[in-house]
Amino acid sequence: MPAKVACFERLSYVGLYLLKDWKAGRAHNESCASRDILIMQASTYLHSMKPVEERVLEAAKNLLVKHGYKATTTRRIARNAGVNEVTLFRKYKSKARLIEAALTEVEVNAHASFDSVFDKDKDTYVKTSIRTLGENLIQFTRNESDLMILQFTEGLRMPSVADALSSVPQKVLTHLTEYFQEQIERGSIRKIDPKIAALVFMSYVSYSQVARLLLGDEFIEDHEKSFENFLDVFTGGILESEESKQRGSAPKVGRQ
Repeated sequence: MPAKVACFERLSYVGLYLLKDWKAGRAHNESCASRDILIMQASTYLHSMKPVEERVLEAAKNLLVKHGYKATTTRRIARNAGVNEVTLFRKYKSKARLIEAALTEVEVNAHASFDSVFDKDKDTYVKTSIRTLGENLIQFTRNESDLMILQFTEGLRMPSVADALSSVPQKVLTHLTEYFQEQIERGSIRKIDPKIAALVFMSYVSYSQVARLLLGDEFIEDHEKSFENFLDVFTGGILESEESKQRGSAPKVGRQ
């Protein structure tokens, strides 16, 4: 296969950009050394194809997460969205309203992706069901890491931000509480306070995600093993059972 053809195939995933500007595409295609530049240009072009409002809200959210409310100026938002600053004020009237719209977008997207978390088989063995639920929640928090960052940073400084995003963790708590209450009524787990169980479960999931965001994946060396150990403590408790105590204290019978 000719080198140029092979190189072109490796760049085929940015074909939309090549169709827009074939001459530039051919120039880059002469050498794969310019692949990263081509990808960046293709990404910029595809971004420019998004509706203006979507680009503005996405830019506002990304800047909020990275720089915080104070440093997220309308000028920065306009530049990152590729629009004139006047367009922002024509649409949103003020920075506060624009940020509110961006936070609402974050919240709506989080709610939309939340439904799959509790998509579980209610007839499954309870420990398997709890494991699946935990795995789904951990994946949800990873997918919605922007939401968590905003809650833990801007939410502490600005009550309005915390209020705007509070419905998501509240929804998680409510659904978890209902789940544990249902398991109690079915006799799958002993009678406990379902809300406390939900809070404990949420605490581990939140902690593991916050630790990953702030300290990196290396802080918890083996996430799967850590989660399994948590499940063992959560479902089995920390106290040794009476049966285990009796086995441990039983006298050993030696040969006569």
